[in-house]
Amino acid sequence: MVTRCNAAGVRVYIDAVINHMAGVDAGSGVGSDGSQYDTSTESFNGVPYGPNDFTKTCKTASGGIENYNDPNELRNCKLVGLMDLDGSSKYVRQKIADYFDDMLSIGIDGYRVDAAKHMWPKDLNAMFSLTRRTNDGDIPFVVQEVVSYTTSAAVTSYDYMSLGRVTEFLFGRKMAEVFLAKSQKLSSLSKLLSWMMLSGDDALVFIDNHDNQRSHSAGKNIITFKQPREYKMATAFMLSWPYGVPRIMSSYDFTKDWTGPPSSSPNMTGSCGNGWICEHRWRQIANMVEWRNQAGKAPVENWWSNGDNQIAYSRGKAAFIAFNNGDGNMSKSFFTSLPPGQYCDIISGDLLNGNCTGKTIRVGYHCEAEIDIDGTSQDPIIAFHLGSKVSELPVISTDFPDFWDTTKLPPSQKERTIVFIRKITSYGEKIFIRGAAKNLASIPITYNYIKLQTKERKAWYHAYNTWSHGDKALSWGGAENGQGRLQNGEKALGSPMIWTSSNSASNEYFPENSFGDHYWMWDVMMDCSKLPGGYFEFKGYSSTNGYEKNVRQNKCLGETTSYGKYPINHVAK
Repeated sequence: MVTRCNAAGVRVYIDAVINHMAGVDAGSGVGSDGSQYDTSTESFNGVPYGPNDFTKTCKTASGGIENYNDPNELRNCKLVGLMDLDGSSKYVRQKIADYFDDMLSIGIDGYRVDAAKHMWPKDLNAMFSLTRRTNDGDIPFVVQEVVSYTTSAAVTSYDYMSLGRVTEFLFGRKMAEVFLAKSQKLSSLSKLLSWMMLSGDDALVFIDNHDNQRSHSAGKNIITFKQPREYKMATAFMLSWPYGVPRIMSSYDFTKDWTGPPSSSPNMTGSCGNGWICEHRWRQIANMVEWRNQAGKAPVENWWSNGDNQIAYSRGKAAFIAFNNGDGNMSKSFFTSLPPGQYCDIISGDLLNGNCTGKTIRVGYHCEAEIDIDGTSQDPIIAFHLGSKVSELPVISTDFPDFWDTTKLPPSQKERTIVFIRKITSYGEKIFIRGAAKNLASIPITYNYIKLQTKERKAWYHAYNTWSHGDKALSWGGAENGQGRLQNGEKALGSPMIWTSSNSASNEYFPENSFGDHYWMWDVMMDCSKLPGGYFEFKGYSSTNGYEKNVRQNKCLGETTSYGKYPINHVAK
């Protein structure tokens, strides 16, 4: 099996039960491979293990764990009556290392250590240090099962993270709070690590596992396949967020926590059937694995939330996803960072034979996409990536003029000049514009009057009107001498811009805006008489984040530029 899997590019990891042997009440008998065991004499001749190989330092009357808040009992006493191996014994350590080596020689790539919480970290470290490398020469990939939901427990995940990955049970519980119970908002997911979880480099994450989906291992309030809508959403988030190594569950149906697996095999193709669930085959989950592969190591960018249960973000220029966890209708235009084209939504369908079997998403020339998600639908997610691109948009010309050709005559008079910068801002964040032209420290301007149409607008635009007063030039500096200040003394950080919408029903509607929401506008009369070729350059400036990043001209078309050929600032005429 391992050879066949490796030939198909599939890695195999064993479930290593090395903390204990059989239960004390198992009696005697013959194992599946013919070896004998007798728990009354502590004898397992297939290893062999004998009475000297089991822990004798437990202090409880029963010989089992009685106080789960005592780290010594947790590691030295029998776990639910299972015979506890003495991990401090050199002989036991070597026997377990021999077992690992045997598995590695067969071709496995690592192991999940069962009940690692009930073994001393120094004992595990000794066992790992005695083992060989994989057949590919790599260090085995180690995952240690440590059931922990708090940093204040007697034994926590942090005690083991120096030895390998650790199961982060808290992740699944938090996903249930967000997607099922809604005691946490979807918008709170941007602060994932503030929930006192392990760092992403140390964690193995999952929505549920074979224990807690049956309410074992403190597994209450966990999402399982029995809540398919929420389960798909939580799994999609796990696979889309760059945190930890994700593990997908594949289950069979059960009614009692002790129900065993079906006697019939699952279907080889299509839906699972015969009592098997096979979450890994669900289209929404299987397609998100490819989404994650396409995203690679790209960071989260373009994060947006409505402050409640709607979120959206991209992973670099490779993948985009949006969620609506029952929060009305979500209909917005988002900057995706992906190249222009038509993409298949991988949640509602597949890219099959060059066509989308589900929704098609258009990413425009400015990397924008219109996203519409009904919060009451069974799959309130939109997701697409470079690999789900179905067609290109018509190519537009990318020829640029020589911006600094001063032989071209500039306009001889003042010209109305409008700049829009699209920026989704947080509450209280304000956007300014800074700029000038070649060999010019500043460009004379006069603001066009903004009419306050409603009472709601008056407060919103008070800062804009105050800061525009006395602002007589576009420059790379902050506030000019004599430029207006707010009553609290807050100064402008450049030439102020104003938030606008193209929606005629909005209080922030401006007829000049034909693009959408979140377009900050700057509307002035500019003295163009001294501009080289009539061109000037600028950048947006946020009161929260400072300058926007250097411009990469045609970044939506996949090209990069450097200063000298094209400017690193926006250029306008």
